[in-house]
Amino acid sequence: MKKIVGLMALAAMLFAAGTMLTGCGDKKKSSGSEKAVVSEKSTESAKSSETKKEPEEKYTLVGEWKYPGEPYVYTFNADGTGSYAADLTMTFTYKDDGKSVEILYDGFTDASKYDYSISGNKLTIKDSFGDDVVYERK
Repeated sequence: MKKIVGLMALAAMLFAAGTMLTGCGDKKKSSGSEKAVVSEKSTESAKSSETKKEPEEKYTLVGEWKYPGEPYVYTFNADGTGSYAADLTMTFTYKDDGKSVEILYDGFTDASKYDYSISGNKLTIKDSFGDDVVYERK
């Protein structure tokens, strides 16, 4: 009986931690103008027919992202694994298509999919309520 109660408490804690992402965030709707834009600039020299290219700025989920003022941190590893740290740390695997991320927390059978954009050092995730939650790169 104690084991069942313990498992139910653990399940409730994991559920609560998983919903923290959807529960925190600014209630303002984004105009969509913060979408990540990858640009490549070229400069032509008047004395040369050679085209010079500046390095392309790379936007990637890989790294650590912290919710400002709170202890919530997402870590996305290059190998498709990661973690979400709040009151407790949950590990997961993820798939990223550049516009949305699908996260499957260890011990769960259903993945959660979130649209996102990256602008500079800010990661904006659209939560399950349609609100934008902004994290900053650590």
